[in-house]
Amino acid sequence: MSRLREQAYYLARSLKNSGATIGYPTHCVAWLTFPTTRRRDSANFQGAIKPVIDGIVSAGLLPDDDITHLVGPDVRIDLSARTPPGVVHIALKFTPLTPAH
Repeated sequence: MSRLREQAYYLARSLKNSGATIGYPTHCVAWLTFPTTRRRDSANFQGAIKPVIDGIVSAGLLPDDDITHLVGPDVRIDLSARTPPGVVHIALKFTPLTPAH
């Protein structure tokens, strides 16, 4: 298990144990914050978000990450904040969607 997946799993399990849920279908936006203002291509970070989503699914906070449960994640770069050197912050925002009929 990758480090990102493991960290996401334990955080999601903790949230689930405290009663948190993610309604589905849901849309996910992944916000990344970096220590510098260097130019970045948000699509390059899609692979880094996949293990985080897999950890959330493994913890049972979301039943699956297939297209019937999850749209996205769409990766965005937060240019308004900075993290300490060597630290990248990932924040996920889940927005419930109305099921298609």
